[in-house]
Amino acid sequence: MQIQLSPRDILYAAILALFITWMITGIMKNFRIVITKPTEFVYPPEEVKKILQRCYMLFPKEIILFHGRTYRRGMIVRIVTTQQKVIQGQLIGQNNDNMVCVLTDRHVVAHDLGHIEEIAQIEG
Repeated sequence: MQIQLSPRDILYAAILALFITWMITGIMKNFRIVITKPTEFVYPPEEVKKILQRCYMLFPKEIILFHGRTYRRGMIVRIVTTQQKVIQGQLIGQNNDNMVCVLTDRHVVAHDLGHIEEIAQIEG
């Protein structure tokens, strides 16, 4: 059994394929924004040891390579994000999703390494 396709059928299929591709691309872009969105939460100062233990489990990689430089867990760093936000604190580590965790004086911040412009070690 042979199906006859007219030029109009092919045009409709091409337009439908373009529309579906446009929808999937839009959904993927929004999903990527949600996944890579920086996470920041306030912690009670008296629970810093418990918070650190959890963060060490969630961000097990102790060494972070960024632009040819090596940063280690425990270093005091200043991070500048692509949105020009400055995060300064103790480097906790990195996870398998390419997220970096920093413990500041008031917050625990997890940020996608791909959205970081600069990391600098601060002598402290």
